[in-house]
Amino acid sequence: MRWFLAWAITAGMLTAHAQQQPAPMHEETASDLYAQATQAMLDRDFASRRIEYLLLDLRSGGRIAMRWEHPERPVPIGSLLKPFLAIAYSQSSFANTSSSQPREFPAIRCHGKSDGCWRAGGHGTVALERAIAESCNAYFLSLARSIADSNTSGVDALRRVAAIYGLPPPPAPDVSGEQVLPRSWIGVTGEWRVTPEALARAYGILASQPGDAIVSRVLAGMRQAAGPQGTAARIGAHRGGVLAKTGTAPCLPKLEPCIADGDGLVVALVPAEQPTLLLLVRNRGTTGARAAEIAGEMLSRIEDSRED
Repeated sequence: MRWFLAWAITAGMLTAHAQQQPAPMHEETASDLYAQATQAMLDRDFASRRIEYLLLDLRSGGRIAMRWEHPERPVPIGSLLKPFLAIAYSQSSFANTSSSQPREFPAIRCHGKSDGCWRAGGHGTVALERAIAESCNAYFLSLARSIADSNTSGVDALRRVAAIYGLPPPPAPDVSGEQVLPRSWIGVTGEWRVTPEALARAYGILASQPGDAIVSRVLAGMRQAAGPQGTAARIGAHRGGVLAKTGTAPCLPKLEPCIADGDGLVVALVPAEQPTLLLLVRNRGTTGARAAEIAGEMLSRIEDSRED
């Protein structure tokens, strides 16, 4: 559990540091001017109101730019829940098992829609990294069902991970049916909702702990996600590489007006080895793959502006 404590300390330090940033007085600093210029550039070049975004400086924990219609409102985030579910799985155990060692991740055969996956033909046999890169529903449904079947240890692990990363508690067994619960934990049904700020900062904490063996595997999957075979492939190449995770979240009419059946999301962190920027994009009425393409264009504009 030492790495859990390290994450909790890191989360507290990030939050405290962000809260302690002095408010500008009479003179604008270079960082203030950079943030203003970046905000203006993104709003100009990506003017569609269907595109919402949040850009964070991971070194200071400060916000550089943001456009989100209702930033205080938790929204469905689809497959962006999957990395946190994987970490919880590693800390769960079957009933009557007292081992404190991280649980081994399985290799799982995905047959496609018959296994609840979005890819009709399936992903074949996948391990954790590829499952993250290709966002295999069948793989993460299997992990979620194992958590649900492990009595209180699995649910407790999921709640603990959510708390450490600053995420709201996951849907509880008493408010979701047995079949619905695992699907809600991987973002298919939309009950587990998160505000954009909480989501971005959760990924910021994740990227700050590459030394842990489990987190390293999750981050490796996110790097593959931005590669040619990953769901975020359209994000393109960027200096230092990219960590990315896409999601296609269901639109819930009672929560907000729907443009289509769902919304595409992506979180991107650059450079991959020691991220300094985090970009979260939601593109209403489209897919995670399209959101990744938009995020790639945004990152290119940001990189160009830094060289000017």
